[in-house]
Amino acid sequence: MSPRETPSTTAELQVAAAEALGITPEQCPPGALRYELWKLRAKGLVKSCHTLVAYRLLPNGYRICLLFLKLFHKIYAPLTAGFFIPIQETEP
Repeated sequence: MSPRETPSTTAELQVAAAEALGITPEQCPPGALRYELWKLRAKGLVKSCHTLVAYRLLPNGYRICLLFLKLFHKIYAPLTAGFFIPIQETEP
């Protein structure tokens, strides 16, 4: 599905969400997708577009997304990279 196409059914929305998250559609059931969107709407981070089956990120949601991206790239990723560096064993 190209980025310009708008999903018109729940199955198409499920496939589009799975592609965006990098998982298979079976790992993203429609009920879980609806629940996550409901939570984001309740917190005022996204708004439903009534004419389309689409959601729009609100300014406050955009700021929070940027905050988490910056935290991930500047703090979390470098910290966790240190845990996965293989330790070289020395010969006795």
